[in-house]
Amino acid sequence: MSVVTNQQFFTKVNQAFIDGDIDFLADHVADDVEWSMFGNKMIGRDAFIDCVKEMGMGNETNVALTIENLIASGNEVALKGKMHANTEAGQEKIYTYCDIYVMDGAGKIKELTSFYLDMKE
Repeated sequence: MSVVTNQQFFTKVNQAFIDGDIDFLADHVADDVEWSMFGNKMIGRDAFIDCVKEMGMGNETNVALTIENLIASGNEVALKGKMHANTEAGQEKIYTYCDIYVMDGAGKIKELTSFYLDMKE
């Protein structure tokens, strides 16, 4: 993938997380995807999708996402970003995050390692 293609694809992936777009995410992860987050590892598409559903994404409003940096090398991509959102109760939440992706030969997400911080600005 070119840098522009990477930026566009991972912007769509991040937006799909925010929107709770399960179909898009399921279509773009490998059957044996591994997602490490919070010291836990989910293995397989079903576990990945179950985790996305449990996160309740799509329940926040006025979400603004900014990808600040994207670095690609071979089949690996690291991106750092910030998300501003309002909860259903109207509380503003600000997160900074870093996701590290490993892609398979078919252009699907094979591995994802996620780190995020709840910012107090």
